[in-house]
Amino acid sequence: MRGVFAPVHTLSFGAPGAIVIAPGDVRGAVLRLAYLLAASGGKPVALPDGLMTDLFGRLLDAVLPSGTPAKAVVPAGPGLPAKNPDDRVFLVPQNPRTGEPWRAPGIRQIIHCFRRYSDLNSEKKKGSNAMPSRPSTDEAVRLLEADLRTERQPRAGLDTEHAWRAFTRFGRRRFDTPNTPDADGLLFQYGTYSFGGPTAFTVELARQFEVVDRDGDHDHYVQIFCELKYGLPSALQALGSYSSWFFHDSGTDLDHWAGEVSSRAAWATIRAFKPVSVRVFEESV
Repeated sequence: MRGVFAPVHTLSFGAPGAIVIAPGDVRGAVLRLAYLLAASGGKPVALPDGLMTDLFGRLLDAVLPSGTPAKAVVPAGPGLPAKNPDDRVFLVPQNPRTGEPWRAPGIRQIIHCFRRYSDLNSEKKKGSNAMPSRPSTDEAVRLLEADLRTERQPRAGLDTEHAWRAFTRFGRRRFDTPNTPDADGLLFQYGTYSFGGPTAFTVELARQFEVVDRDGDHDHYVQIFCELKYGLPSALQALGSYSSWFFHDSGTDLDHWAGEVSSRAAWATIRAFKPVSVRVFEESV
């Protein structure tokens, strides 16, 4: 939140479904959350990586239903046209001279909510050295555990759907990683394994970070796991095995990937079972 948010201005409704937000500082966050909830229409929304996810992600996940997002919050402004207004909530800049929010055709109604905007899209492209607000990967285990606690279930009683929702929320949070391809990836996999213990059907939700040496060359990977074990139900063993990767900054969308994972027929079977154990841990490889 350092250097990007600064005090209060606008949420705009345009053509049916076209909504625009110009962000401000964390003061008045309850009001901003209320406007964003109104913009959501009570349906899941996909927030952009970084500050918006850090500020509102867990709160929105706590009050909105899970599922494939109906709208995506995306940057718009000069050089970033407001496309596909029916399924977008636009994050726009304020004119530094007039104080007016940037406007696009079809935007009609303005509700004062936020004030100033620094270009989140361009800042994302500068690399980890330009993102001091991103947490260190050393904080990843703690933050994943915090996301799991947000589901308001004890770890021992956590069900599959809540664990997946917490993991995808954790996946939206960006960390201070090298500016290299595949430096930050998410893995969903399942199968019947005996990873250092009794054989069990296991779902592994993993986050992988690349670690480089002083010269910027690859040194090793750090992997953060949320491991769900289910025993040996025959219905789960019959699913066989499956794995799917997602990498930030690869041109693909995390929420689209998560939607594809959770729309698989196997997911309906897995989510019907409650894990007998949930473990969070870290490994270096």
